[in-house]
Amino acid sequence: MVEISLRENKDALLRRIGRRLPTSADMLESEDEFLVLVNVPGCDEDGIDLRFVKGSIKVNAERSEAYEGYVPVRDERPARISETVPVPDDVDVDGAEATYENGVLHITLPKTEAVGEVEDTGTVEDEEEYREVGVTEEEDEDEQEAEKADESDDLPSSRDELEDMSYRDLQGVAKEVGVKANQSTEDLVDGIAEELDL
Repeated sequence: MVEISLRENKDALLRRIGRRLPTSADMLESEDEFLVLVNVPGCDEDGIDLRFVKGSIKVNAERSEAYEGYVPVRDERPARISETVPVPDDVDVDGAEATYENGVLHITLPKTEAVGEVEDTGTVEDEEEYREVGVTEEEDEDEQEAEKADESDDLPSSRDELEDMSYRDLQGVAKEVGVKANQSTEDLVDGIAEELDL
């Protein structure tokens, strides 16, 4: 009985720590592109789902390893792989290319033009144009304070709550509280906890 209890506690601890470990992906940079390498061993190329979501690459895949007549002795490898990799702002997502070779997904992300170049966006002639692009009139102070109070109600109230959040949700909270969102999960939790005094 004691061994089972210890094993269950160890497994729970490892799962909790594993959520905070950095991704198993690597990112390399050249003058004109980034190369993201994501380990997805044992998966068919057709079973890999690759998406770009809010400044991140999301990779979901299912392992297809099955040997007829055999069952795994140790089932430590998950059947599903899910990775989220933050990408820099200066990438051209539309020009991205992906290939799968020897259990590694290679994602090439071309860089956009130099960040320092400023594009001429024209001038705004009247208030109606402001509304079209999302700029609104100033709100009075009471309304602003009420909105801030509503936002703070949605924020996590403990570090444990932060640690149980998905990477995507952590990025959203980070943006709300003014913490850099393109970080590892552990750094996001630390930064948000520090900002919120948790």
